[in-house]
Amino acid sequence: MTREQLEARIRSRPHVQTKSPEQLTYSPEFPNLNTVMQNDVDGAWLCYGCGHENPLVHREGEHPFGYLDCGRCGSIFSGKDEPTQVLGHHVLEGAELTPVPSFASDNPVPYGIICPRCGLSHRGQRVAGPSFDKGLIGVSFSGIRCHCGTLSHTSWYRFSVGPSHDWRGDQIRALRRATTRRLERRTRELRVNTDASQPDFMDARE
Repeated sequence: MTREQLEARIRSRPHVQTKSPEQLTYSPEFPNLNTVMQNDVDGAWLCYGCGHENPLVHREGEHPFGYLDCGRCGSIFSGKDEPTQVLGHHVLEGAELTPVPSFASDNPVPYGIICPRCGLSHRGQRVAGPSFDKGLIGVSFSGIRCHCGTLSHTSWYRFSVGPSHDWRGDQIRALRRATTRRLERRTRELRVNTDASQPDFMDARE
């Protein structure tokens, strides 16, 4: 199966988030945001490198957000990129079997991982058996073979599926918040790099 065929199959899956009347009638204020202002969109993520707005659509199935590579520069989503609330990072890293807050057994697992090679998102697997504290259940991210052939690893980026209320309520404001966080992160990184490149004047005098 080619990537295009897999993407078509993912797009055919039912949309998980329920669309609100505000989302259905929303008219974008800025034309350059038209790519993400679509009825079935639950949010967006801003590429840290180029700033491109990439749409986020949560669908049923094993690939909750499809491919998460930038539509402009092709970089894979990572911890530096800034998403709206629907794509969170509220899950422990490291262990293959991870305790998470309990959720209804008939709901899709609201946690997943992203393949660092191709950007395909994979839904975690609910695991019965291990005993955790009250209110917690186990989710496994191990043994997942990506479409590109890569086997999942504990180093893969993990995410939680959050609400899309921020996006449904005001897409422009949600994007502005993400844009502000991206600019603040880039400013901090630039400041650190600038400080590191400054000569040590004390050593120079010696």
